Amino acid sequence: MSALTFPDQHTFNQAAFITVAHIVAAYGEEIIVSGSSSPNTEQCLEQLMRVCSTWGYDSSDISTLHELFAEENQRISDYEKEIGVNHD
Repeated sequence: MSALTFPDQHTFNQAAFITVAHIVAAYGEEIIVSGSSSPNTEQCLEQLMRVCSTWGYDSSDISTLHELFAEENQRISDYEKEIGVNHD
């Protein structure tokens, strides 16, 4: 296994943000695939996106993941309301 090298700290941090976002999304995907919503995944991706953007990194990949989870969570929530599921 070869070590990854990055030209500078900024590039390393950018890659780290994206890697963490993909790890979070993979966990959330397991929850979505099981038929449940994953609001915590959505919230975590939103926070990563905000921190990434605030610190001057490109947050577009994370934003796309956040939007996908927000849409899917909304679809699941709408469906649950339609069939009368109550989580209380």
